[in-house]
Amino acid sequence: MDSIKDNVKINRSDPIFHVLCHAVGVSCDKDKDFKRVLLALKPKDSNAVDRKLVLIQLLKDEFKDKKNLVTDAQPVNDKFSALENLKVDLPSQYREPVIFLLTTSPENISTDAVSFEELQSEELPMKPGKYLVPVFYRNLTLEQALKIYLPDCIQPISGFTIMSHLAHFNLKPQALLYKQLIGEIVLDKVPNVRTVIHKAANIDSTYRTFKLDLMAGEEEYVTSVKENGCIFKFDFSKVYWNSRLGTEHTRVVEFISKETVSSKTYVFDIFAGIGPFSIPLARLNKVTKVWANDLNPHSYEWLEHNKALNSSKKKPLNTLHTFNKDGREFVKEVVLPQLLQILSQSEKKQNVKAFVLMNLPALAPDFLDAFRKENLGISLIEASNLDLEFSLNFFCYCFHKTNSAPQEEMLDRVLEALNLSKSESELVVKSWNPRFVRNVAPYKDMYCLQFQLDLRALEVVSEVPPKKQPKLQ
Repeated sequence: MDSIKDNVKINRSDPIFHVLCHAVGVSCDKDKDFKRVLLALKPKDSNAVDRKLVLIQLLKDEFKDKKNLVTDAQPVNDKFSALENLKVDLPSQYREPVIFLLTTSPENISTDAVSFEELQSEELPMKPGKYLVPVFYRNLTLEQALKIYLPDCIQPISGFTIMSHLAHFNLKPQALLYKQLIGEIVLDKVPNVRTVIHKAANIDSTYRTFKLDLMAGEEEYVTSVKENGCIFKFDFSKVYWNSRLGTEHTRVVEFISKETVSSKTYVFDIFAGIGPFSIPLARLNKVTKVWANDLNPHSYEWLEHNKALNSSKKKPLNTLHTFNKDGREFVKEVVLPQLLQILSQSEKKQNVKAFVLMNLPALAPDFLDAFRKENLGISLIEASNLDLEFSLNFFCYCFHKTNSAPQEEMLDRVLEALNLSKSESELVVKSWNPRFVRNVAPYKDMYCLQFQLDLRALEVVSEVPPKKQPKLQ
């Protein structure tokens, strides 16, 4: 750690905390200045006598002498005066400080304020007293170390994602100068982490990847995570994965799973990535069939790998079919033909539900143009009018500016892609539900547009010349 401090020219000494020690049973509730922090010792002392827990109070360490010991006596004296007022039994020499040194058994002593290590002295005084306890770098938590060794101008660094051995940060510009220091501290303080990275550029809208910046550790980006009872392995430098979407993945999987109870269910995952939606759904053995696609060849390879990884004799994932195509090509060549086949082969009065997942927030609504009436074909529209219960359900993700009118603006974007007017939308777009997912950046939110497309109603919609397709990039 000293070499790290030298590299960034931080001349801060190891912190020394000044503590007051209380016997258990002393009522500190009358004085709000006393903080109850439990110091856990071994259950028995050197004489095999049951120990008592003690309460410690951390005091300010604003003033230090040349030996780095706290010499701010006034707050300490104030504490003792408060104890005297509470009629607490104090030792005769309570104003003389006692120094306790630390060894290396962190499992024996812990506190929710500072991770103390085992005291060399087996006999810890049970009366309130004045003690100086040196706490070194090895005793600090990650948050404490970052706060101490980074300049005061740097905002607290707390939010990051851990994927097996890999820790992923999105550092703010002012913290980039200290990225190596931050990375080294993370390696020291977070168990099992061997690689610390920072997102160096925005996400590419084509393959949803971004440039990584190695902050510290090994240049090893192949990692794995567990989600929804499945294991996902991938190369984080070549595919898209966001652990913060785990709750959303679970919500959608559970929603579709419930629909399988009363209907035959089919899923089309247009931007499947490495399979966070499609693999858990296929593994449920409740969904009739799942078609998963991604344009990124690396995502497709890991999708195939994860299909095999999560397949077993009991759950072989035979219902999952994978593709490596452009989104519009996938709709034209796979989704629409399969929908026609599903409708044509379904029994009368049967309840059939198809779900189209479009998890590409930057562009997904634009790809809805693949479902325009002129692209569906008369055969599919006629088949939807057969004597059966059929619904085509969409989960289309998008970004939207905070504090604007999300309902109206997002609906307009969907209608433009589908080439529908407002009056036509009332017939065709049903169960409209724009659902907030999460805030991704200042003034930028992620939504899931849930709705149904009524193919029967498209039959009465007038033919309109198709508009120019939005570009992929």
